[in-house]
Amino acid sequence: MNRKKFLVIGLMSLMALVGCNTASETASNGAKVASAEENQDTLEVDNEKAKTLGTDVAQEVVDPAVEMKKAAETQIKTLASLIGKSSTEARKILGEPSSSKNLEDTDVLLVDYYRLEYLGEIAKVEVIYNDDKQQVNFVSFTILKADHIDTTKENLITTLTDLYGESSIERIVDKKGKRNLNWTDDTLVYDLKYFESNISLDIYEADE
Repeated sequence: MNRKKFLVIGLMSLMALVGCNTASETASNGAKVASAEENQDTLEVDNEKAKTLGTDVAQEVVDPAVEMKKAAETQIKTLASLIGKSSTEARKILGEPSSSKNLEDTDVLLVDYYRLEYLGEIAKVEVIYNDDKQQVNFVSFTILKADHIDTTKENLITTLTDLYGESSIERIVDKKGKRNLNWTDDTLVYDLKYFESNISLDIYEADE
């Protein structure tokens, strides 16, 4: 009889001990789950902040007006930088020309021809060399039959004014009504002409 009592008491104690351990593990697991959920919430909030920040940065960087202005200024300055360069130096900047022209029956290079895009318009560019020094002394940039003549013209005028200050007074230069504006810096002249859907910009050294 006594052995039965001891056996029952021991069994009850063991069950109580197992119950305590189970409750402890359940509480611990519950705390871990709560902590994981809190961390997940924090991570989601941080991700949302990162997305918002990334969107703001992208909107600042990809501003079409700013990018267009930078592209226009870079192209004009690149063409101007060709003046005084050798053919080798000029071709390093613009790449290989679509065609070239030499002085008749000689190897003396006269012109390199390029087709470049300027703000969506196709421009013909002529890089002209003097025949004695073989250096660039004239760059002609021409857009024929511009699809957006007024926009392109105003962009060129604005770009040249931003780079080189106010232009000369507009002049009519021929009977057809072709008009002209020019700008100068310390060494170069930027001569802009436009008529109907044609626009040209000539860059050359200023007279000393």
